[in-house]
Amino acid sequence: MAVEEQVVVIYAATNGYIDRVAVDRVPEFHQALVARLRAENAEVLEKIAGGDWSDDIVDAVKAAVEDFAKDFGEDIDEDGVAIESSDAPVSAAVEETADEPEKEAAPA
Repeated sequence: MAVEEQVVVIYAATNGYIDRVAVDRVPEFHQALVARLRAENAEVLEKIAGGDWSDDIVDAVKAAVEDFAKDFGEDIDEDGVAIESSDAPVSAAVEETADEPEKEAAPA
């Protein structure tokens, strides 16, 4: 992982964005966060690689990480209790079922 990507992952971790992600999903969170930044915020990563950590870059990283964390969803509530799968974000449920073939009803 490139240094600028590590910077963003560490920012997410030290600012609480993975606090409500299940431990076994943290690597997935990190990989998907980096992929999103490469796709949507490459210029921010380039500036970080060049040594820029100005307020504008920090603000851009914060906004990108916040948006990503909202889309990724939460696995743990504020009390540290696992959230039931029915509470998962709609986008996650749609992604899970999108790859599954349609199932026919059992004969009566």
